Amino acid sequence: AASILAGIIVHTSVTGGGTLTFDTAANIFAAAPWLNFVGRTIQFLIVNDGDQTDTLAVATGVTIADTGATILTNEAAIVWLRCASTDNLVAYIART
Repeated sequence: AASILAGIIVHTSVTGGGTLTFDTAANIFAAAPWLNFVGRTIQFLIVNDGDQTDTLAVATGVTIADTGATILTNEAAIVWLRCASTDNLVAYIART
């Protein structure tokens, strides 16, 4: 949750594809209580500066709207988390 609030996550994948699992919705809402209103969003950037593809994975209360939630080597993705209910966030991924 702290990395999301910082606005950027940099992941260096070097020994195999990495799985980046979201924090739980409860933890994200605890860190950012202002987000826990239906329709509110937060945006952040994930950078894969490694040499393997990263895969985004869900956590309790977080779903990913996009299919094939991956970030290729030396690529980045902008992620929007939208509050869908008081215990659920939906992630939308825009690859750059």
